[in-house]
Amino acid sequence: MRTDHEYIKLLIGSAQRGRKNSFIDLCEINVKKIYTMAVRILVDLDKAKEVTVNTSLAAWENIKFVRPDTPFDIWMKGIALFNIFTIIREQASKSESSSENLKPITPNTAIHSKNKLELLIMSLPDKERLIFILYSIEGYTYQEVSDFLPEFSVGEIKFVVRETRKKLIEALKDEL
Repeated sequence: MRTDHEYIKLLIGSAQRGRKNSFIDLCEINVKKIYTMAVRILVDLDKAKEVTVNTSLAAWENIKFVRPDTPFDIWMKGIALFNIFTIIREQASKSESSSENLKPITPNTAIHSKNKLELLIMSLPDKERLIFILYSIEGYTYQEVSDFLPEFSVGEIKFVVRETRKKLIEALKDEL
């Protein structure tokens, strides 16, 4: 399937005029990226599916607001991150109110990957994983990550990324 800029713009325009098939094509181009990001951050296949579906529904409902200067995949990823952060906040408030810890995150949480690095990333503690994925995998700047997570300064984000990289490198060395 072609994914060049002009084709995407054509699909967006058509979807904005109510053509559902054009929107479906846009989703097919982006759904794997959204799902993969959600799995990496949430380490929960069911929650990742929920985020992917909710992101697609919200994107359809708001397609008319896509700005021509914003790439569609970035726009859709923003919606997905909103959904992901909503789930994270809900889980955090549940754990605070019930004084239970969150479900332990392990690579065995229904995640099947043969990629050692992917498994190591998904086994990181929640905040480390989130910061590392947003910066190192999704390509957000330190400032953007800090904007998403205002409890962390840019300096703290840089520190977490640097220390997480060291931790992952050491873990990979141990695997060899």
